[in-house]
Amino acid sequence: MSMLAYQKALDYLHYLLPVYEQDGAAAITADLTTIRELCYRLGLPQWKFNSIHVGGTNGKGSVGAMLASILKEAGIKTGLFSSPYLREFTEQIRVNGKEISKKEVVTFVSQHKETIEALRPSFFELTVALAFWHFARSQVELAVIEVGLGGQTDATNIISPEVSVITNVSHDHQQLLGESLGEIAIQKAGIMKKFTPVIVGERQAATSEVFEQQAASLQAPLRFASERVEVQRLEYDWCHQRFEVSGQLNEVLHGSYMLGLAGKYQAQNLACCLCTLEQLLEDGWDIPLKAIKKGLKRVRENTGITGRMHIIHEQPLTLCDTAHNVAGVQAVMAQLEDIPYQKLHVVWGMGAEKDHQAIIAQLPKDARYYFVQANAGQALKAEALYQLATAAGLQGQLCASVQAALEQARRTAATDDLILVGGSNYVVAEALG
Repeated sequence: MSMLAYQKALDYLHYLLPVYEQDGAAAITADLTTIRELCYRLGLPQWKFNSIHVGGTNGKGSVGAMLASILKEAGIKTGLFSSPYLREFTEQIRVNGKEISKKEVVTFVSQHKETIEALRPSFFELTVALAFWHFARSQVELAVIEVGLGGQTDATNIISPEVSVITNVSHDHQQLLGESLGEIAIQKAGIMKKFTPVIVGERQAATSEVFEQQAASLQAPLRFASERVEVQRLEYDWCHQRFEVSGQLNEVLHGSYMLGLAGKYQAQNLACCLCTLEQLLEDGWDIPLKAIKKGLKRVRENTGITGRMHIIHEQPLTLCDTAHNVAGVQAVMAQLEDIPYQKLHVVWGMGAEKDHQAIIAQLPKDARYYFVQANAGQALKAEALYQLATAAGLQGQLCASVQAALEQARRTAATDDLILVGGSNYVVAEALG
């Protein structure tokens, strides 16, 4: 199989199918009819493995990666589906940490070309079906499936999981999910299934009633991780941080954990992960404590997760983070308080559909900004971002590209300064190269 065949397969799909990053809302399907029919024609692969469904506004990628890494270390053949990708399409679909091969992608497209052309699913629906097909062929025992957007009508929502996980609810994609947190929570709660345990990461005043009512109507046992798990951060560096865990959580899970992800906001994600593990242990899954500890420590190596307070250069210290909504950006800015530096330089670009003014309001005014427009996705034009930012009191300059902005920031910054790259998955992807 040549790289040309793989690239031609992807180009064919991008040409034929609606892609959210290019077509926006036109690529979002209103129901699950097409993905159900597509998977029916593939032989119902979603029924051939057990699963954990992970949704929520922020943190679902980190929680999913933690769970997948732990399950792999426990000797369970583990699938992981996450989106979007930062570097390569294949990184979204992994079995025991190994990406689906480019050959498998070509095989899938060539074998099912007639079905694809007949149904014309969205690009995301096709990707989900490919993941399910790959997991079934690989004889995965337990797959961690990350929701793409929302939940209720997300293409991943045709599985019957062992447990449904909702990390939290924040404002994001309001044009598709609703303006209020309650409306967004209704969409997130759509992944709950009858009699299936539900873990919600954070109890929030605006959303908890939605989750409680939905869970009660489905007779689905509901736990809030924030009420069951107490997490204290003891120490950290730029590769690991150590937490002490206690609370109402099963005492077997109490103790010290080293996590291979940076960012103080990972404390909430760890609590959600451990609460989910508590449920899996009660359901009879064999997950030894040593596997949990090793899986959390090796989460990057086992899953390839990146873009979360990720170091891309050391002098000056250069970090990237994919946070792209108000709550996520707030968490990143709070994390910067832990870092000693003289001046902050920020390479920043945003999606066109985001709440620009609300996000910009979270950015510090004493930083130097380098405003960019990502090449991929529905990006806000750099000129428009510059105007919004300067009106809000931010100081900076326009840059022709992410790489040009990074180069300018590195020329300008002193060795004890800090450079942050963020605002969009696509900006981070370009920074990572």
